[in-house]
Amino acid sequence: MFKNLTIKARLVSVIAFLSALVVSIGAVGLLGMQKANDGLRTVYEDRVVGLRYLSQVERVLTSDRLQMANAIIDGSPQALKTSIQRLEANIA
Repeated sequence: MFKNLTIKARLVSVIAFLSALVVSIGAVGLLGMQKANDGLRTVYEDRVVGLRYLSQVERVLTSDRLQMANAIIDGSPQALKTSIQRLEANIA
């Protein structure tokens, strides 16, 4: 089959085949990168966003401890009422 073709035809067919091969390998690479990005997006949405909420809970708990310590140290009824109101707001 290739014996009857000219050198020009053979070169064109080889270049066409190699070009198609390069395009297909590039497409497979882009598809793989897209899947990797989707996987990382899932990890971000499932893990990192949840950590933000845990961080908020930790800050509120620290604030609650500080309010209780201030109420114990001060000892006045007004400071105790203020601390209780802040604690109830944090609980909500």
